[in-house]
Amino acid sequence: MVIGAAVPLEPGRTRRIFVCGGTGSQGGGAISLLLRHKNTVVRTLTRNAKSNAALQLMSRGVEVIEGDLKDEKPVCEALSGCEGCFASTYSDHDGTEGQCGRNLCAAIIKNQVSLVVFSGGERINVEGMDNKAEIEDLWKRMIAEARKEKGKGWVQPRIVFLHSAFFMENVVAKRGTKRVKVDHDRRHYEFSVPLKQHMRVPMIGGDDIGKVAAAILADPERSLHDTDKIPFPSMWEIKIAGDAVTPQQFVDTFLRLKNRNRSEQDKVTGEYREFSLQFFRSLPIPGARLIVGMYEWYHRGCPGHERDPERCRQRFPMLRSLEQWMIDEGLALIEANAYEDTVWHRLEQAAQSLLIQLYGLWMSVNCFGGGK
Repeated sequence: MVIGAAVPLEPGRTRRIFVCGGTGSQGGGAISLLLRHKNTVVRTLTRNAKSNAALQLMSRGVEVIEGDLKDEKPVCEALSGCEGCFASTYSDHDGTEGQCGRNLCAAIIKNQVSLVVFSGGERINVEGMDNKAEIEDLWKRMIAEARKEKGKGWVQPRIVFLHSAFFMENVVAKRGTKRVKVDHDRRHYEFSVPLKQHMRVPMIGGDDIGKVAAAILADPERSLHDTDKIPFPSMWEIKIAGDAVTPQQFVDTFLRLKNRNRSEQDKVTGEYREFSLQFFRSLPIPGARLIVGMYEWYHRGCPGHERDPERCRQRFPMLRSLEQWMIDEGLALIEANAYEDTVWHRLEQAAQSLLIQLYGLWMSVNCFGGGK
């Protein structure tokens, strides 16, 4: 059910595009670009249609449906009458991401959606990180089965698998964990992520992924020009990144931009310290080993994850280099998330640690059959 007023479509002029996770980074990026097209009505699905983020989307003319990707019925309803779709799935490390992908594909087939962009990923043989690749394989099987069942008259949806990179935002904070420490005078910044100091990592601004998806949905012929099809009918694969930098270069870029209009005596300093993987190994949650496996893959040089950022930016100008992302939002994001190592912060960390342990216990019992 659409929360608020549904937007009527004008015959021959208006189309409806569905965007997963409109209140998040990727979905929000797609919506911001799609709303510039006057002939496009945007619809999204959110677990809480009364949240401030959802209400803001409605005020901008976005159709909002309340529901969860884990549930087939609201997903099918959300895609009803949609011509295009930007699909993305989210991992809670509870084994349900695959079901979300299945529900999306089933709804795409049932509602005859003609063009789909899926925020997926290449197979790198790392548990947890291959979820997206497994969903892509599932979609290929489901589409093949539908083609066989429906016969020659069925028009198969065009599907673009979009493979992105490490989020620039994740160097600053991730899932409530702040990764930049600052002294009391806010003159010295310490960045700490589980990545080697001088290892080059493909990176991207989170909402840039959605903007690339929106560009493909808005003009597929232009966006897919010179893109090789994968060995499946009407399917393409595009790898994107805005930049490829080391953690130290990330810090250096921040300092250079932060100090550009400061006198010598007012300049701030900074450093990078690799965060130990031992912290994640000790976390009492089912997803901990998946996190460790992901960063160990990065430590090996992230094989199979090659990107050409300059070529990507030429093809999709909305992709931003680290410097541009830092100017647009990174500097402000760092200031908003940088924390002081105070007694209060340590109490917050202790409380967060307790919550993580309780969450781990709940997950082991309810999702993985522990204690039964």
